[in-house]
Amino acid sequence: MGMLGVILGLGAAVCGIGYLVGLPVLGWVYKMDLKPYLAEFMVLMVASATTAISAFLYTVLTIMRHQTALAISYVVVSLCALLGGAPLVHQYGLMGAAVLYLGLTLTLSVCFLVITLVRMAITARRTTPSPAPLPA
Repeated sequence: MGMLGVILGLGAAVCGIGYLVGLPVLGWVYKMDLKPYLAEFMVLMVASATTAISAFLYTVLTIMRHQTALAISYVVVSLCALLGGAPLVHQYGLMGAAVLYLGLTLTLSVCFLVITLVRMAITARRTTPSPAPLPA
């Protein structure tokens, strides 16, 4: 899974750059001091990397024609958002919303990864030829 490694590497690089210059640039654009929101910003940056992973795996599953599995994954994540969203945001505010977003994108990525790996294993098992019988 080389492409997932590339996405993770780029995600880490973007998170590092975001940590160094993200808030100062956004603060300059919006003319606000955003330094108190560094933790929330970094959670959102990590969530963006998981979103990239889920988008890649979504494409893989679409090419493999597993739209039903994709739809079921989205239903599961939507139910998690519905059940967990209000309590997290109510209790933790902006950080709760950021953590919720990270959790949802991570859940979606894990669902897509598990489905992809299972489908690839099933396909490999079907296409692997049986070993030749031993001569008598």
